[in-house]
Amino acid sequence: MITDQRPVQLADIERRARAAVADRIQRAVDETVLTVTRDPEHEDAAILYVDSGGNAIVCNQALHIGAGYTCELLPSPGGFGMLMRIRTGDAVDSELFRRALALFRSFAQVSYEPGLSAGVMPMLRELVPPEPSYPTRLERFAHQHEERLERLYDRLGTGSEHATTGRYALVRQPEGLIVIEQLATPRHDVLAAFETASSRTATSPTWPRPGAYAHEHPHR
Repeated sequence: MITDQRPVQLADIERRARAAVADRIQRAVDETVLTVTRDPEHEDAAILYVDSGGNAIVCNQALHIGAGYTCELLPSPGGFGMLMRIRTGDAVDSELFRRALALFRSFAQVSYEPGLSAGVMPMLRELVPPEPSYPTRLERFAHQHEERLERLYDRLGTGSEHATTGRYALVRQPEGLIVIEQLATPRHDVLAAFETASSRTATSPTWPRPGAYAHEHPHR
């Protein structure tokens, strides 16, 4: 059952912001220092409050540079505090990602890493067929292979023995479903692109080579 199709994850934003501020001030971060709430004017955004300009800078670095969020400075609420509107970056602000997220939610009711999505989606958009019908094709693929996908999520997803490692990280991501669909039909350009990308990340390898789990991977 799909319960939430909005890309912005308050828990992820707060976790990253708190870690950045705690590292800067070298003490615990309470609600007088930082808060994260849903934006009442934009359902796809969050409002981050921090108590100083220095903390706003490190939050921007952690969220924008480190995780791919967009950070918009808002009018000051008064005093030394600062407000920022946080949205997922353009990389995940797309119909394709939203459709993948909806399908992902039908298999896995778990959080995901927006920063990883922001890094992977631009590459995927270069690789998937450009026709507007591709999201529909992705939905058809997911429905046709529902049982196999469920087994794959059970084996490599959040509740599996691999959940605490970076290996197979894309299984726990909405965009991972697009990767599965692309890898279901052997394509050397897709494999080469992901091998290149994985060599630059700490989560390498993020996906099994085609055939590594042939009995679990969907095939047309």
